Amino acid sequence: MAAEIALGQPDSETPADPASAILHLEQAARLEPFNPDHQLALGRIYLETGGTQKAIQALEQASRIAPEQPDTWLMLAQAQLAAGELVQAALSADRAIDRSANPTKAWLVRGEIDLQTNNPQEAQRRAQAVIQRQPEEPEAYYLLARALGALGKPSEALTVIERGIPLAELPLPLLLERARLLRQAKGLEPALETLRGLAEHYPEEPTVLALLAETLVEAGRSEAAIQSARMALQADRGKLDLEQHTYLHYLVGRQLRRAGQLDQAIYHLNEAIQQAPDHLESYLELGRAHQDRRQLEQALHVFQQAIEAAPNDYRAYYQAGLALKESKDYVAAEAMVRRAAELAPNDVSIHRLLGALVALNLIHNRRQSPTPA
Repeated sequence: MAAEIALGQPDSETPADPASAILHLEQAARLEPFNPDHQLALGRIYLETGGTQKAIQALEQASRIAPEQPDTWLMLAQAQLAAGELVQAALSADRAIDRSANPTKAWLVRGEIDLQTNNPQEAQRRAQAVIQRQPEEPEAYYLLARALGALGKPSEALTVIERGIPLAELPLPLLLERARLLRQAKGLEPALETLRGLAEHYPEEPTVLALLAETLVEAGRSEAAIQSARMALQADRGKLDLEQHTYLHYLVGRQLRRAGQLDQAIYHLNEAIQQAPDHLESYLELGRAHQDRRQLEQALHVFQQAIEAAPNDYRAYYQAGLALKESKDYVAAEAMVRRAAELAPNDVSIHRLLGALVALNLIHNRRQSPTPA
């Protein structure tokens, strides 16, 4: 009861206190360890507040206590999906489907898993099954449109999303998908026109501003893209996921580097790396920014980090080779570029640079060789 009070009523003026609710529910779970409702409630709050792994633990416990309860398996599938545990999420969703009298939500979650495991045909089948049973379900149209888009059928997907938008109480995800599909089916300008309209209607919505920035980059409108991306970062209050946040910092940093605004570029690229230490493109752009500032030692340090992040990608070795050539360390440069050539044997530009470095080393070594007595 204390947890329910802490969470408040939907129309209450008192803000919810999920941290307090969690404390009360954890105590309730300790007092009644075999009551699945406590674990289910804990899993729900953890999931809503971003505690994905704790949500999974609570919901797994609830599923062991009451394995026939479909809501537990459905929520567990959602938590596992959020954590990227797609194989386990699929198993949990299938169990929710098997145990539910009305498996609509579980089918939709299972369809989302199908999309993320590169099986859009199965996602399409599940979405159509939901629409056949519940033609007023907007999430089914959203899933079906994305599946059709993944299958290379953007025009059909547009027709589907147009049917789903009027049904949705919160239509923004469908409207954003419509903009993406317009880009696929009709090109950049119709998509930009739609996104600008959405930005006017949702001026502080980071997901709209982020997609607008991405599309502006594709259209070659760098200044507008930077402005939109910065606005998205400023407006974000946890709506953007880590991948989107990282991409926006990377996008701003890359565009600022190309515009010669190197200090600001370095700031944003460092932010991108801090958020996603395995994001290779951020390292490459940061290294180039240091090169542009003639900070070759810093550039080489960043390219070494890039090699550690992606040891089988030729680009970091190639960029390190360029930086070493610029600092006149031709022997080390040749070693780096030779490794790049091994990883990308068909890239002509790499072989051209390697040939130049071999020639430079021959000349350099000849000059350094002692004169015979």
